[in-house]
Amino acid sequence: MRKHCLKAFIGVFLLSLGLAFAGCDTLEESDSPLEFALTNGSYTVVGLGSYEEGILTIPATYKGKPVTAIGEGAFKNEREIGHLYIPDSVKTIEADAFNSCVNLTKVVLGNGVTEIESSAFAYCNQLETLTMSGSLVEIGDSAFNACVRLKAVDLPDTLETIGANAFDECKMLETVNFGTGLKTIGERAFHNCIALQGIEIPDGAPTNIMGSAFHSCESVGYIRLGDNVLTVGDYAFYACQLTREVVLGDSLVSIGEGAFSACRKFYQITLGESLTTIGADAFDRCWLIREVYNRSKIGIGAKDGQGKALDGGLSAYVWYERHDGDPTRISKDENGLVYYTDGARKALVAIELERSTDIVVPDDVTEIADYAGYNEQYITSLVIGDGCTKIGENAFRNSYKIKKVIMGDSLETIGNYAFRYNWYIEEVVFGKKLKSVGKEAFLKKVGDKNCRSYKTLYYKGSPSEWMSVSFAEGNELLLADTVTLAYYSERMPATAGSYWYYENGKPTLWK
Repeated sequence: MRKHCLKAFIGVFLLSLGLAFAGCDTLEESDSPLEFALTNGSYTVVGLGSYEEGILTIPATYKGKPVTAIGEGAFKNEREIGHLYIPDSVKTIEADAFNSCVNLTKVVLGNGVTEIESSAFAYCNQLETLTMSGSLVEIGDSAFNACVRLKAVDLPDTLETIGANAFDECKMLETVNFGTGLKTIGERAFHNCIALQGIEIPDGAPTNIMGSAFHSCESVGYIRLGDNVLTVGDYAFYACQLTREVVLGDSLVSIGEGAFSACRKFYQITLGESLTTIGADAFDRCWLIREVYNRSKIGIGAKDGQGKALDGGLSAYVWYERHDGDPTRISKDENGLVYYTDGARKALVAIELERSTDIVVPDDVTEIADYAGYNEQYITSLVIGDGCTKIGENAFRNSYKIKKVIMGDSLETIGNYAFRYNWYIEEVVFGKKLKSVGKEAFLKKVGDKNCRSYKTLYYKGSPSEWMSVSFAEGNELLLADTVTLAYYSERMPATAGSYWYYENGKPTLWK
């Protein structure tokens, strides 16, 4: 038996012999070589004698009295604990109690635990499984900070407070179920939880979400705040860059500065009737927001007496401020293409894909909005219908997987950076009505290992018409001498030069 003199007790699981460990309530005094401090009729674990490594089970009683606390720093830096079981008698896990127990993989908290103090399980970087107490009221600051392997947390309805940095840097945390009693989510509580899939705060207790609480949770697909959420702090959801859905509850009073900044994927939002304050740049770089259902008294585009915007920057992106009784102008088809329709105008404003797909933009689409397909990694090829006259700025920027682009016959303008850093594009078909190509619209990152050179440009017009197209700076790779520029001809041309035609719907060079 390996001996340690530390502030802990390890119960013996003789797994190699197939023997099960006895329940913690049946442990006798002789089985518990721990050091205890008696306070107000109950014991706190403060030290220990010898143990066998592996499984740590805290006893429920000592000398006939309950064990109600794990002392401050009692097990800090203990490397031999793999599993931890806390009995129902324990109410408090004090600060740093299990800090940096780097081999701890499983924690089961008894239903008597009401408080986990600051940094109690911080830097337990192998912790994967956590069973919370059904009576938990408070999780202290940094309690589970940098538990990088923790994958799921189920929080009870009794929980009122999640402290600052409580789950900061839990980079594999995918799921958090919040209870109905929650009143405070502290600053940076879930900061940089980059695997978190969604955030839903249920109706229940009045809840305040503090600054940067979910900052940089980049994989979050939805943010749903129940009707009892009162405040959203500064930068609370900053850079939740894949968020498609944002739902704000009716009790929300204030949205802090930069609260949803760089949440660049959602295109609709509802502002509830209780909302009175939107902080500066709250919606900065929310490029796709096109429709706001506004039930608040804050007008889109409103400014104070000093000319300061009161709408958090929404007016920079919103096309339509919808009010009670107004129909939505947003729709989505079965292929994941999202449209804004206003009379004869039909714009493609967003693309939602779940798998690699060839995109065909219908002929009735009149324009592709700025950022509509920005950083969409599932587009493999792009065909733009004949009704589209304009591709907006950054429309398909960083959509790395596109290999081929076919422009419609009505297209006149391609905006700045429209296809910037799309490394795999090798072929482009341009319509004869094309007039201008914006700055760095087809720029590639030369030297990058993924970069493919442009091979062939298929132009539907004549050489003289091509010469009239305006190309802004930064499109030199597209116009390089190494790129074949071919002009359309339905028949085999008699003149020298490169020409092309359609064969079974595919652009083909005449030979």
